[in-house]
Amino acid sequence: MGKPVADRKTSPIFDLIGPLLARTIYGFLFSVVDLESFERQMAIQRVILAKIGGAAANVVARQFERWERTQVDDEFPPDVQFTVDNFAEQLRANAAQPPIVYFAEWIDMWSMGNTVPELGNKGASAIIGRKYWACCHAAPIGFKTTTIGDEPPQESYWLKRRLEEAADAWDELVPEWVIVLLREPLGGSVLDDELLASLKVVPNWLTAVVQTTGRE
Repeated sequence: MGKPVADRKTSPIFDLIGPLLARTIYGFLFSVVDLESFERQMAIQRVILAKIGGAAANVVARQFERWERTQVDDEFPPDVQFTVDNFAEQLRANAAQPPIVYFAEWIDMWSMGNTVPELGNKGASAIIGRKYWACCHAAPIGFKTTTIGDEPPQESYWLKRRLEEAADAWDELVPEWVIVLLREPLGGSVLDDELLASLKVVPNWLTAVVQTTGRE
């Protein structure tokens, strides 16, 4: 059995700076809320963050508003779910093309479902497809994170830095923009014991690749 969520060890940096200092370094509208206020499970998830500028930003913002109006209770119609998933795939496929002026994709093994894609904001609404969760954010970007032992997990720092990078990207040439945040849940959250156990073995996928190297 892995350790309970509350027992998860944080990065050594948090042990050094302490809770008070940790709270003082959060610029960029970065505030703290209690872990108990979140109802969604932690998970391994793929996170996609894109900054879209210009006329396309307005189109995206309006489309998210239309999707939001179709929600009934916690569900979206099947056609909306399909369209959201298709939008996410197209966003990823065209990440290197303007007017997408910033794009980042990474794996988060810990954050709550409310952190991504809504950034912990009660006013934000996630559009939930069959594969992806999506949310559109306009400036100024607010971010509220969970805490563990009065301190935020390191994954929150990663997200905060990428939000700052996105806000700065091409800022002199792109005055109008939105940030689209996507979440693709992949599985249950990784606990300390599971991670430590994984460091002692070579995964099968890597063994297979290494064994085939050099074959004729």
